[in-house]
Amino acid sequence: MNIIKMPVLTEKSIAKYKNEGKATFEVDVNTNKKAAAKALTAAYGVEVVDVKTNSRMGKYKVNRLNRKLIKREDKKIMTFKLADKNKIDIFDEASK
Repeated sequence: MNIIKMPVLTEKSIAKYKNEGKATFEVDVNTNKKAAAKALTAAYGVEVVDVKTNSRMGKYKVNRLNRKLIKREDKKIMTFKLADKNKIDIFDEASK
């Protein structure tokens, strides 16, 4: 099971990484904080101090052609507070 899907590289998340040392990732909807922290440590070799979670329910949209109701995918986004002097290359490259 792939716990960490992809990093969230927005202006706000890159600013949090620069100023506060917090990295933001989209994770699997059914994962918990401990499993996500272990997966991030295994994937990037960093030490995680704290984890914050934000769940977003998928929106309902109406297809205009055939009037069918479509539900978008649910998302779970976690913000990881990294220990001092730990870095992730993806966020360093995006901040340049």
